Order: sequence, then structure tokens, then C-alpha cells
Amino acid sequence: MSITSILAGKTAKLITRNKRREEIEIKKLHIGIEIFLNNINKVICIIILSSLFNILPEMIIILTSFSILRRFSFGIHANSSLLCTAITFILFLFGVLISKSVFINSGSVFLCYSIILLIIYKYAPGDTVKLPIPDQNMRKGLRDKSIAVCVICLLVTNVIGDQVIKQLILMGLTLEAVSIMPITYKLMKRR
Repeated sequence: MSITSILAGKTAKLITRNKRREEIEIKKLHIGIEIFLNNINKVICIIILSSLFNILPEMIIILTSFSILRRFSFGIHANSSLLCTAITFILFLFGVLISKSVFINSGSVFLCYSIILLIIYKYAPGDTVKLPIPDQNMRKGLRDKSIAVCVICLLVTNVIGDQVIKQLILMGLTLEAVSIMPITYKLMKRR
């Protein structure tokens, strides 16, 4: 059992100590706390590594756009938290390097957003075996929110003058869009 799991279990018991809770509610709380702690650990690792590579501001932009869209689009997960952190950092590192070295004109940016919107419309939210989303109303609501996030990001990038920042936002959205595509699930042997 990991330290994070032990800490999550103790925190869940502490929170529910003076309250009558069903065992399933305590288990859900435990899992939620564990996910939260794992995400905090990942963000800290990414911040430290980004600082070492001197790309912290760029990494924060990609991470933010990716995370905001992922909040509603979901997507594929790695088999372990460590693997997730490593893959995330590597993909985001390449995203930063590409965004800083390749210039994309405004027409191409708009085309990329159009493709992302089509992917989001068709595949969001990307559920998993552990977290299926069978409720069609919930799926539609999450897809609509995902589309809204993309449209807001498109509007923001039209206002921003800095080309690298535009491309970093676009890169974060692109990485999230790829994470919900069926081919990604197939390549990662998840379906």
C-alpha cells in the first residue's frame, strides 16, 4: 500500500470520525482524497522538473489548458501514477519545445481549433473501464462544457498577442483531444 493511500485512508477516517457514514461513502471519500494527493504530487514533480529545464511558465500554460479541458473531457489514464507523471512531463516538454520553435500562423491555429472541436464533439467525454459514463445526459453535459472550454480558449488566443502563448494553449488542448480519441485507447491497449 502506498503512502498516499495510507494518508488518504487516515484522512477519510478523520473527516468521518464524528459522523455516521456508510462504508461506501467512506471508500468514495478515501478514493477522492487519494486522487487529490496523487495529483498534487504530480503537479509538484512537474513544477520541479520544469524549473530545472527552465520552462516553468510555458509548462504552466500547457498544464492549465490541458487540465481545464480534461476536467470535462476526461480521457485515457496511465497504469500508475508514476507512469502518468513521466508521460505527462515528456509530452508537455515536447509541447513546449514545439510551441517555442515552430511558428503556426493564425489560419493554421484556427484550423487546429476546428479539428480539436470536431474531436471533442465526436469523442468527449472519454470514459475509462474504471470510470464509465453510461448516463447520456451527463455525457452530453460534459461534451457541451468541453466544447465551451475550447471556444473560450479560441477567443482567448485571438486576444493574446504572444504567438508562443497561443501555441502553448493550443498544444495543451491538442494533447487532451488526443487522449480521448479511440485510436489512443487502442494503441495503449485499453479497449
